[in-house]
Amino acid sequence: MFKEVETALIEVLKNARINAQSWSGDKTELFRLPRTLPSVRLVLEKASFKPSSIFTYEVTLTYTFLVFFRSLRDDGTGAYSIIETILNLLTSQDVYSFTPSELKLLYHENGEFCYAL
Repeated sequence: MFKEVETALIEVLKNARINAQSWSGDKTELFRLPRTLPSVRLVLEKASFKPSSIFTYEVTLTYTFLVFFRSLRDDGTGAYSIIETILNLLTSQDVYSFTPSELKLLYHENGEFCYAL
């Protein structure tokens, strides 16, 4: 289940021409590794399970999209454009029940930035 959801999310982003990959390591390592800019890394933060019947569970997955970039406003390659594309793609598809919670600047150094969505 986890792999299928993650693969589907990455595929949606790649189909929109967003350089996206999943990340399973410590997300702080992403700030030390060389990056291709702009790019998005998908991190599974949490999985919550709630029984819905004797044999089934309701599962809520919490993902963070880390958006790495050099520019806020450039058309197509700036953070604003990428973030808006992610929001539009995922909120328009009922299959994901995507509910964004916040947008937060995580990193800013030497003209490189990272937002968490």
